[in-house]
Amino acid sequence: MKYKHRHSSRAILNPLRLEGASFFYYVMCIIDDKGLYRWVLMPVLNVTEERGAVESGINKPAGLWFAKGAHHMESAVSLYDEEGYTDIIGLHVHQTVEKYLKGYLLLKGATPGDTHDVVSLLKEACRYDKTFEKYLPPCQGMNCYYLDNLFPASEYSEPTGEEIKGYLDVAWEIINKVKETAR
Repeated sequence: MKYKHRHSSRAILNPLRLEGASFFYYVMCIIDDKGLYRWVLMPVLNVTEERGAVESGINKPAGLWFAKGAHHMESAVSLYDEEGYTDIIGLHVHQTVEKYLKGYLLLKGATPGDTHDVVSLLKEACRYDKTFEKYLPPCQGMNCYYLDNLFPASEYSEPTGEEIKGYLDVAWEIINKVKETAR
């Protein structure tokens, strides 16, 4: 499935609230393998005042992490759609997962610390929900994107588009899992 957001940046940058809903939503357009467009409402837990939205009532520090994570995911999806550099997309995916896991840990009353290691954050999240364990293998791969972008290795090779697509899928799963927990 190729991720594609609606061409109007307003659809992505300006969240909307459905009548009677307690959450804001981003409108996303996803193109499946058959080239069919599907409109998806992606719930947002908290959006910042700079986006002109009212706080949704979530723990404010956690909501700020979620908002930053959403920025990274929007960037990753946009770059993926434009067939951008896969190592940079990987960095944004890593940052997305890191931010959402830190927000999740704050909601649970934990202190996420200064780490950028998504595996250690995921292990901490497993203390509260064992079902996070299934994301440990892909998150080990995501850690490489963060470190390789900071400290390039001589034997570094760019990830393939298919690898990046897999990590985007995992990131969406983690985002949705965190959002379900926060409700």
